Amino acid sequence: MASSDNKEIAFLNANIRPFADGRTASAVLIRGGAVAVTGSDEEILRECGSGAEKVDLHGKTVLPGFYDSHIHLMETSKIMDETWLGDVRSIDELVETGRSDAAERQSGKEWILGRGWNQENFPGKVYPTRYDLDKISTDRPILYQRCCGIVGVLNSKALEIAGIDENFSIPGGIVDKDENGKVTGVVRREALDGWVKKLLPKITQERARFLLKRMTEFCAAAGMTSAQSDDLIMVLNDVAFLDEAYSALAASGELSLRVGQQYLLRNMGMLRPFVESGRRTGDGGATFYTGPLKIIADGSLGSRTAALLSDYNDAPGTRGLYVHSDEELTEMMTFAHMNDLQMAIHSIGDAATSKVLGIIEGLQSKYGNPWRHRIVHCQIGNFGLYDKMAALGVNADVQAPFVASEWSWVGDRVGAEVEKQSYAWKSLLDRGIELGGSSDSPVEPFAPLWGVQVAVTRQDKHGRPEGGWLPEQRLSVEEALRMYTLGSATVCGEAKTKGTLETGKYGDMVVLDEDPFSVEPHEISSIPVNMTVMGGRVTFAR
Repeated sequence: MASSDNKEIAFLNANIRPFADGRTASAVLIRGGAVAVTGSDEEILRECGSGAEKVDLHGKTVLPGFYDSHIHLMETSKIMDETWLGDVRSIDELVETGRSDAAERQSGKEWILGRGWNQENFPGKVYPTRYDLDKISTDRPILYQRCCGIVGVLNSKALEIAGIDENFSIPGGIVDKDENGKVTGVVRREALDGWVKKLLPKITQERARFLLKRMTEFCAAAGMTSAQSDDLIMVLNDVAFLDEAYSALAASGELSLRVGQQYLLRNMGMLRPFVESGRRTGDGGATFYTGPLKIIADGSLGSRTAALLSDYNDAPGTRGLYVHSDEELTEMMTFAHMNDLQMAIHSIGDAATSKVLGIIEGLQSKYGNPWRHRIVHCQIGNFGLYDKMAALGVNADVQAPFVASEWSWVGDRVGAEVEKQSYAWKSLLDRGIELGGSSDSPVEPFAPLWGVQVAVTRQDKHGRPEGGWLPEQRLSVEEALRMYTLGSATVCGEAKTKGTLETGKYGDMVVLDEDPFSVEPHEISSIPVNMTVMGGRVTFAR
């Protein structure tokens, strides 16, 4: 696991919380990339060799490095160079912002791309249409993705290029139409991911490596040392291309993050050759390795495409959608399970989660698998479903920041009774279900301390709602920090090497300017990151 050399670096005079058994220490010695020992300054100095580097941390707080269990590294980096629409508050503002950016930052590109709009912020909560985007350009194709990344809107030129008209259809996807049966430009789930995104300009190797190098540096500045990323759609489902980009950066030491790839293999035609080539979860090196198979079961709650057991409260007759047929989903999950792949399954609605758990239950009764499977998101549910998850040993990747972004309209979507048992992080923990802390960036900011704060307060950045949303689901600071350290490591099957500062584990840690246990809960996200260390290598210093 550790580096082959015996380089030593001692971090002294600190408030170290290794999260192993509740104790604290003042110093840690990292040797050959791994934790050699934690203890008092005197103990560590006695352990140091003559050539050890010594770093005085001046009483700052040290935690295990933060681990984001589900993120989209390449896409987050890519949209930094596109039109950001997360702050627009009307369709008119969206158009104005789009015009300005198309003429400036995106003037030399064929496609005009942007992300972040949310109809919940617009008067009347109406979606933008092709006709709104035509006001920006009728000559260049435009794709503006909703904040969730599951819905997009195209202008007329993009619809023409995509061949999307009133007769277009695709399994697992929806193309919106108006009252006259005309295409509005809004495309959902597979109509976006499985069709439109294939038409976007292909990323070069040089560009891919730049995006990943830049993004892992930003993550290190946020205190992160590990992540599992879902990037395959960004390179048009080319596994070899994606592996080449990551492997080259890992070999040159240019990744500032340990990355496990969540391979979104969209059908058996992609999954079978992947497995037949010998790939299994856990393969690879210390910096880049094969993570789980990513499977998409349904859509998102905000776009009413998450699959629910009952009708949407604000859209009678609508229950969301499934990306796969029952037969295809069962075939893919069975093949993955029998071939020792961990599965990370995107499931937001209670109907989708119920279906997925039913398949896992059947598989576990017949076949072994060394990995505990995971539900990614696990937003809408009920206590019966959570009991079943616990009984099956299924864990969850959850996004605490979703609470801050969505609390005000979840009840509108699902009704008060279902709302009471949803986004239920505390109820999951109480049942022994391990939680991985995730941002799902670019859906939410890649900021672990913001996730910790929201998990503790259940409030948005304005302190709303008073007392927190569903306050019985608030976590303690220790529980919230565990989610983004040992929780993520456990969910990802890596608790033996990550998540605590125990002897033999990777020397991955974050140095904070203040102690999250000592500040007011609403101040946690404001704590500066002073330093991030990955395997003894300083990847960020303020």
